[in-house]
Amino acid sequence: IGRVLRMGQKNTKKRSNTISTTNYTSSTTTTSSTSNIPSTTTTNVTSTSTTTTSSTTTTPPLTSQNNSTYTIDTGSSSTGSGAPQWEYEEEDSKWKAFDNVTNRLLEGVVASGRLNAVLSHSQYASPETRRKVDFTQMTMESDDQKITTKIKRTPPLTITKSPKSSPTPEPEKKDSPSPSSPQSAQMKEVQKITNWKTVKDSDLTKDDTCPICMCELLPSEDQVVLLSRCTGHFFHNDCITQCYKQGFLKCPICSVLYGIRIGNMPKGTMNVTNHAKGINTCGGYPHCGTIQIDYSFPNGTQTSEHPNPGQPYTGTTRTAYLPDDADGREVLRLLKIGWERRLLFQVGRSVTTGMDNQVVWGIHHKTCLTGGSTSFGYPDAGYFDRVKQELGAKGVH
Repeated sequence: IGRVLRMGQKNTKKRSNTISTTNYTSSTTTTSSTSNIPSTTTTNVTSTSTTTTSSTTTTPPLTSQNNSTYTIDTGSSSTGSGAPQWEYEEEDSKWKAFDNVTNRLLEGVVASGRLNAVLSHSQYASPETRRKVDFTQMTMESDDQKITTKIKRTPPLTITKSPKSSPTPEPEKKDSPSPSSPQSAQMKEVQKITNWKTVKDSDLTKDDTCPICMCELLPSEDQVVLLSRCTGHFFHNDCITQCYKQGFLKCPICSVLYGIRIGNMPKGTMNVTNHAKGINTCGGYPHCGTIQIDYSFPNGTQTSEHPNPGQPYTGTTRTAYLPDDADGREVLRLLKIGWERRLLFQVGRSVTTGMDNQVVWGIHHKTCLTGGSTSFGYPDAGYFDRVKQELGAKGVH
């Protein structure tokens, strides 16, 4: 088709097909053709890449319920691969890394000066099957089955215990972050995007706990907040701030998304071509034209936001299709937003080849014109709803 179109472009007297091309980086421009016979419109989109860094915090001394004082030394924040990494013992002497969200939450709890945490939202646990993490023992215990699993951190934590003091001093409330500190700036950003409100002690019960650190909310030594679009669960403001990442925050309990989520898709191009009716028709859509989307990613080197910083990744080229009707154009609009937010692709393991460090799909696309859902093609009556749900889960509406 490309060769035919180029031939037509060279000989416009014999063929009146036209090609309109628009280049843009972060906004969408619509072009149209006035020819009375099949025309093609192409739009090129280029993604850009940003690099983020992470750091750890050394916690001040803290006092346990038996008045013993502990000090946590988090060690160096440089591990050769970026941020500190938490792992659990899957089998005897076989360790497996926690996912990024759990890794970040564990770091946040340690940074806030607490000796334990409860996982109730990750792939390892649920609200019904929680896992309690004890940093003094470096263990993770199942709530229901009482199975204890070893955990570790690289670099390791060093927790020292001081003798019980006599008389026992009154525990001090944690100092608020300095107005100019990065923690304070991040907390202000979380407050802005979640529009949280402070919860009064009178609105809490003695059984209420923070879902992140599992500490009792009464008496409230820290500010307790309720996120604007969440109901029924409260957080310490510093605990929920630890869940913030790159401009967005996802509630760890109900998964409501606040802010704008930016992914880690590497640099590449997105070309959109509109084919008129009768050219490359999607199965089940003979009444309309077809939208062809061509993606291209060159080989590159992973940054700190990718699974293996410093290692090379293999690029790819992919082609996807949408019917050029109201539903297809709506999905295209959402895909363009997802592209600009770097959510459509990611660096990871290819399901097809099993190879790591590959550019792979982050959102499902239709890569065949026909064959139905089993062949990643059309017709597929539920595809538009599914892909919009996938994009909606990442904050694209």
